[in-house]
Amino acid sequence: MSAPRPLHGVLTLACVLALGGCNKEGESSNAPASAAKAEPADAVEAAVDDLLKRLAAGDYAKMKEITAGALSEDLSPAAYEDLSQIVAWLGWVEEKQQVQEDVPLEGGGTRRTYEIQFEKEEVVLETSVLPDGKVMGFHFSGDGFYRAEHGVIADQYQVFKVYDFHWTEPDGTKVAIETPRKSTTVSYHLVVGGIEAFAGQHHIKVSKSLKDDSGQELLVEPIEYDVQFSENAEGIPRGEMTGELDVPGPGRYELIMVLRDDIAVIETEYRVNFEVKP
Repeated sequence: MSAPRPLHGVLTLACVLALGGCNKEGESSNAPASAAKAEPADAVEAAVDDLLKRLAAGDYAKMKEITAGALSEDLSPAAYEDLSQIVAWLGWVEEKQQVQEDVPLEGGGTRRTYEIQFEKEEVVLETSVLPDGKVMGFHFSGDGFYRAEHGVIADQYQVFKVYDFHWTEPDGTKVAIETPRKSTTVSYHLVVGGIEAFAGQHHIKVSKSLKDDSGQELLVEPIEYDVQFSENAEGIPRGEMTGELDVPGPGRYELIMVLRDDIAVIETEYRVNFEVKP
């Protein structure tokens, strides 16, 4: 039976990001009076303000109402959900300023670039608006954007526990936890969060035990395998590990894993019921 093996990586938000930290009506409930917005100077700015409002509102259907067809297709519900989390983290819009001359779009429309100061960070927004006011595309960039993405992800993994668990096929493909296994050698992949680092190193100990369907303990790993890996570049408190175990044959089993963060001196238990079929 092999020990869990460390992987290196970081969760990334796979979406086009746009931000504006407000409540469901698009206005921050705790924004200071100084953050009140002036009337838009023109139709493009009005469209950008509407874009920020719809992104902040957390309503996917309303967001699609102001986007052109191609963008509406690309902006999936999952991507929009990621955007809403970043909006909430950034806070309210304090100021936005156009930083480049408008660029006319072929076939009509305008591309405009803004620097937007949110409550927590400043980001750069490049947006393309069609003559009818629909948003054809937008893109956020800058160090502030990077820190916002980091802040959202880091906040999601503060508690020490297993956040994700999948079985893996021999080629590394992940499969759902409820999928029966076809081999007596069972491989898995998990994501654990809330881990602390000392001198840029995480140190997790993992022990495993196996029970059959009657509750009889079939196996206990007497050694807590040490899993050490470098903190990822973003410093996000999470790590990915893989491992495997052998079962006697077809049947129903329970895998019990105890994970301990030796640096934070904290541990968590994770249980998985699964079936092995002939």
